[in-house]
Amino acid sequence: KAFEFYKVADRSYKYCPFDEEWEKGERICEFLEPFYEITNLISGSSYPTANLYFMQVWKVQCILEKHQKSIDKVIKDMSDNMKKKFDKYWKNYSIVLAFGAILDPRLKDKFLKFCYTTLDASTSEGKLKNVMDKFKGLYE
Repeated sequence: KAFEFYKVADRSYKYCPFDEEWEKGERICEFLEPFYEITNLISGSSYPTANLYFMQVWKVQCILEKHQKSIDKVIKDMSDNMKKKFDKYWKNYSIVLAFGAILDPRLKDKFLKFCYTTLDASTSEGKLKNVMDKFKGLYE
């Protein structure tokens, strides 16, 4: 409304976003909302979060992969660029993050198997075996 007011009140004002630009902005906000929520969750200091890290990193990867198939070019390009950066740091999930999930009685190794299978069924068994072997090695 403020932009529309300026457009009427000040004839020299030329920067009022078009409806198409507003829609693009709304789509971008919808795309970015889960990242905001995940960031707030894992950045929290009022509660323990070690068990949540693996799940949240997995969610980020799922969101990015879903939007890489978007018909919206802006969202697709954003998710492609974000996925490149994600892969640089998180392509191989940290074993320590997986340990946090294993130690959570609600998640355990079944959740890891679900996550690994969802992302890449062909490598899921090997990844899960690697994590479980290292986890068991802590207690030997």
